[in-house]
Parts: sequence; structure tokens; C-alpha cells
Amino acid sequence: MVSDLIQGFHDWTIEGIAIGENTLELIIRSEQNERKLLRFEKVARFVISEVLRQNVIYRFVVVDEAKEPALGQQKRELLHKASRFIKGDPKKIAFIEASVGAELIVEFDELTIHSFVGGSSR
Repeated sequence: MVSDLIQGFHDWTIEGIAIGENTLELIIRSEQNERKLLRFEKVARFVISEVLRQNVIYRFVVVDEAKEPALGQQKRELLHKASRFIKGDPKKIAFIEASVGAELIVEFDELTIHSFVGGSSR
């Protein structure tokens, strides 16, 4: 389950952002130099703000709208200024709040998390 995979990203640094036709990828690194690739697929829209030279994650959350409908609605309202890439209603919302730098809200259907070893994903 994705929510189990995203625990513990507090104080990880965002090293890279790649934007594809319907994808968004983030490369993140821990203080112990462990690296992960977060790949959001079937992305409908997203907003990234406050990008700096150093971008430290405070928390990364995939919203469970069944349990927290108000939080999901609040985040979707922030996406209204973003252009929609694909039609339809994506089923998930995720967000990154920052200790420093970049914040992100993304509307998507699928999230995969891959570990990096020696510069290549695995």
C-alpha cells in the first residue's frame, strides 16, 4: 500500500523534478544518501510552488478522502488554477509540505516508488 511506502520521508530533499505528458517524477534523497524516484502516473494537474536551491520535505501525504474529505476538497480547490492535462476525474490527491522550499499538490491515478542504486532506478 502506498501510504505504508511514504512513511519516513520527513527531511528528505527533492533533487529533481521531471514532467512528462501525463507523468510527474520526483527524485528525493535522504540524509543517509538513500535515493527514491516517486512516479505519479495519469496526472490530471499539479501545482509546484516555492522551489529553491534546497527543497526539504516536511511531510508527504496521499489523502484518504474517505477518511478526510475536507482535506481532499481543500487541496483540490488549490488545483483550480492549474490546467488539466487529461480528462476524467483522477482518484487520488497527494501533497508535499516543505520544511524549506518546494511544495506540491498533484491529482493522479497511480503512484510508484522506486529505489535508486548508483544513479539508476531499481
